[in-house]
Amino acid sequence: MLSRISIRELLQTENDTQALQEVFEFYEELATSDDEKVQNLLQVTLLEVLWDEKVILEEAYTHMLPETRKANERIREHISYPSK
Repeated sequence: MLSRISIRELLQTENDTQALQEVFEFYEELATSDDEKVQNLLQVTLLEVLWDEKVILEEAYTHMLPETRKANERIREHISYPSK
C-alpha cells in the first residue's frame, strides 16, 4: 500500500519502483475509462502537476503506459513544455 508521499517525490527519489508502477497502472486505468470526467481528472489533477519541471516530466514519461502517454500529450495543447 502506498504511503502519503507525492508522485513528484517518488519520481525525484526513484527509490520505490513498485510504488511508481502501481501509481502509473492506476493512471492507466483512469486513462482507459469510458467516463470523460475520469479522463479529465487524470489530465487536470494528476498529470498536469508533472509539467512543472522538465526532469520530473521526463522521468514520469518513462513510467507511463500507452493511454496515459496519450493523455499526457493532450496537455501539450494547453501547457508549454517545461524549459527547466
